[in-house]
Amino acid sequence: MFQIVYDGKARIADVHFYFYLCFNQEFHALAMVSLFSPPNASLWQESTQTVYLCECPDDAQVISIKTIKAVVSMFPDMQVTSSGEIVQTHKFSLFRHSFVELASQLDSVDDGDEGVLVQ
Repeated sequence: MFQIVYDGKARIADVHFYFYLCFNQEFHALAMVSLFSPPNASLWQESTQTVYLCECPDDAQVISIKTIKAVVSMFPDMQVTSSGEIVQTHKFSLFRHSFVELASQLDSVDDGDEGVLVQ
């Protein structure tokens, strides 16, 4: 899953597949994605913008891969009832992979056994 820019706003997208299309003899790298809803606004504000809880993905959209900004994970939100039963809420929480953004800002990555990043 990725954080993308869609209609000028940051959104989370579940990628189904990638493909190329040719328009006027120019190839365009595209992706078929489903967009998660924007985060729950009141929870986002009350948590000082730390809890990003949203609804399941919408219908499929086609986007340019150039709109992809970060790799993220969406984890299912679950609640435990008073009887101890675990229930899915059909909502998801965001987890951002900050290493991907850091690596994209470096000039190169050392692919030795140590996994050390070099600038």
